[in-house]
Amino acid sequence: MVAFSMPRSEGDNMYCITGTEWSRFVRTRINAMITLYSKEDGEDFHRVGVRQ
Repeated sequence: MVAFSMPRSEGDNMYCITGTEWSRFVRTRINAMITLYSKEDGEDFHRVGVRQ
């Protein structure tokens, strides 16, 4: 499992994933499916696709 910091505005469904570690991770995983898990109790998880 790889962990990245993904800030999200309160009430917003948009995530901002940036940084050199993220860039290296996605470079070799185009078309991969990634699951984002929340650390907050009672929140769901979100799946996102990796595209160029």
